[in-house]
Amino acid sequence: YIGLNSVKHLALATAAIGSLPKDNTAGFDADQFLKHSLAVGVITRRLRKRLGGAGQNDGDEFVGGLLHDIGKVLFAHFEPDALGEALTMSKEEGMPIYEAERQLLGVDHAEMGGMLAEHWGFPPSLCRAIREHHEPIDAEDAPPLRDCVYLANYLAEKWEAERDAAEQG
Repeated sequence: YIGLNSVKHLALATAAIGSLPKDNTAGFDADQFLKHSLAVGVITRRLRKRLGGAGQNDGDEFVGGLLHDIGKVLFAHFEPDALGEALTMSKEEGMPIYEAERQLLGVDHAEMGGMLAEHWGFPPSLCRAIREHHEPIDAEDAPPLRDCVYLANYLAEKWEAERDAAEQG
């Protein structure tokens, strides 16, 4: 139904995300990460389908959304102190996490995730969607998958913020 390549991508995604330890020195919430990743995967797939773009590589939409933040897993494993500092800086200074990562590490999780996707041999459109999921929807040459991941990430973050505010107030 979704194709052999999509199954391969999904298997890699599951293995990578499943490798994140629940307790880590970065203070990275693995459960929240997984919930967000799944939400973005589902929303991306639905958006792409709604736009009439789902087809032969149907699973790429879900995988792109699921893996959009995979660079955070790399940071949690290999740069936990820097990730912890970036999380703190992001919260205290009210800046997006990717900007704090760039300041502290010189690279953000989106770029790292894009490099990992390339290493895994993912299609260029999927790599670009992961790498550019924080870039605004304004590039004329941007593939629809990239814009769907961007929008799905935005919608999931807004929903999560509203849910958290409702729980606190």
